[in-house]
Amino acid sequence: MSARGPATIGGVAGTKGKQKTARDMVLSMGVIVLAGLVMWLFIPHEDGKPTSSGSTTGWSC
Repeated sequence: MSARGPATIGGVAGTKGKQKTARDMVLSMGVIVLAGLVMWLFIPHEDGKPTSSGSTTGWSC
């Protein structure tokens, strides 16, 4: 019987796994950035114009 287990079948164990992990990490980061960009596009932004009342709460006295 051989001392080799299923982890060594097909060459060095872990080499392809590390490459796949790095690829998955890059793809995941791309999905996160894309989701952030979509959220940023749909959230209203201030256009830099001052409000007429000068109040930031919107309440009038």
